[in-house]
Amino acid sequence: MISWDNYKYLLAIHRHSTMSKAADSLGTNVATVSRRIDKLNELLGMPCLIKRPDGWDVNPRLHRILTAVEEFNSSIECELNNLHTKSGTHQTSISIGAQPAINNKLFYPGLTTHLSPPDGVILNFSNRVTAEGMGDDDIIVSMTRPEGGRVITRRAGSIPYRLYMAKGDEVPEGWIGLNQTFDTHGVITMGYDYFGGPPVVRVQHFHDIEQVIQSRHLAGPLPCIHGAYANALVPIPDSPVYNIEYWLTYHATRKGDDTLRETSNWIVRCFKNEEQKRERAASAENAILPLHKSG
Repeated sequence: MISWDNYKYLLAIHRHSTMSKAADSLGTNVATVSRRIDKLNELLGMPCLIKRPDGWDVNPRLHRILTAVEEFNSSIECELNNLHTKSGTHQTSISIGAQPAINNKLFYPGLTTHLSPPDGVILNFSNRVTAEGMGDDDIIVSMTRPEGGRVITRRAGSIPYRLYMAKGDEVPEGWIGLNQTFDTHGVITMGYDYFGGPPVVRVQHFHDIEQVIQSRHLAGPLPCIHGAYANALVPIPDSPVYNIEYWLTYHATRKGDDTLRETSNWIVRCFKNEEQKRERAASAENAILPLHKSG
C-alpha cells in the first residue's frame, strides 16, 4: 500500500513554496520536511523539487501525481467533515481566504447572532491579495472569477467602490492605488480617470489605502460598506462608482462537503446583508431630501 505521509509534504511545499512555511503548515520542522522529501526522491527515483530563487517548484514530471495527491487530500477532508457533522462529536475547521478589507469590514461583523456561521464550525480567516492557488484555504473569496483548474465557483455578491477622502478635507489632488499588477482593474482605473494620472502612493491592500487616506490626506478607492469607516472617511461627492462582483471558490472534490456548503451560504448571507444595509441607507437618505427641500 502507498504511504500517504511522504506525499503530504510534497503538497505542502507546492502550496507554500518554501520548506519553512510548509513545515509551519504541517506543525513540524524543516529537518523533517527535508527528510521526507529525500525519502520521496528515493522512492520515485527522481528529484521531486526544482530550486528557484524564491523557493521550490514541484518537478513538472510529477504534476499528475501532485493533482492526484491534492484531490485525495480534498476528498478525505470532505468525508471527515461530513462524518463529524453527522456525529456532532467534533468541531470542523474551515479556512476562508479573502482581501483584508472584506475580512475586516464584512466577515468579522458577520460573526453575529443573526448571521452566525453553521453550528460546529470554526472559521479561520486568512488575508489574500489574489485568488491564485487554493493554498491552505478551503474557500477563497476574490474579486476575479478564477478560470481553469478543478474548482467550483459561485457568485458571493457585489460591493460598489468609490473614491474616498478624509472627512472635512478638501478634495485631494493626489490619490493612493494598489501595486501595478492591478492598474488595469476597473476600480483602479477609476482613480486614473478621476485624477488624470497615476497614484502618488501605492500599497498592497485596500485596507492599507484606508490607513493612508487618514495619515496623508489623500484620496483612494475603497469598498462602500455601510458604517465601515466610523465617519472618519467620506466618498468624494462626484466620485464615480465601480461595482465589483465577488466570487467564492473551492476545490471540486469538496462538492459533497456539507460543512463547506453551509459556510459558503454564510458568506453569501454576509454579502446579502450588506446589500440590504446599503438599500435601507439609500432609502432613508432619499426620504430626508424632500424634507430639506420643503424647509
